[in-house]
Amino acid sequence: MIPIRTESEEEYSRLNNKINEDFPIAPFSISLFDSIEDYENRIDAKFTDELTVLVKDDRSRSCSYYWADCTKDEQQQFITYTTVKGTIDRPISLRQIFNTMIDDPHYHQKIITQQDHNFLEQYEFISPCVLVFHYGS
Repeated sequence: MIPIRTESEEEYSRLNNKINEDFPIAPFSISLFDSIEDYENRIDAKFTDELTVLVKDDRSRSCSYYWADCTKDEQQQFITYTTVKGTIDRPISLRQIFNTMIDDPHYHQKIITQQDHNFLEQYEFISPCVLVFHYGS
């Protein structure tokens, strides 16, 4: 797990308050930003040149004890792809990705919200159009 790197408790509090203000019903904790300035610079900036991105949530495949009692078939049911669409005039931003994820009922299911891995800490593109977030606890 990579902790949020802030200069002070006050800075962390400002950052956390801003994220909670912008995403009050997020069923996950957004922990991608180093500072409020980092957040403000990146949240609405163009995130990708792609016009469609699939956000893959494959946490149910992890080695977490949370999923230990589920069969592989049951785990597969909770691997999902959330489609985020942009346009040439309105490219995809992190804000749009987060809001689309928040609107997806998958992230609000009890089995998903109650797992320990709910802190969205890193991301990677596993292909030009498929984005995976890495969650910590």
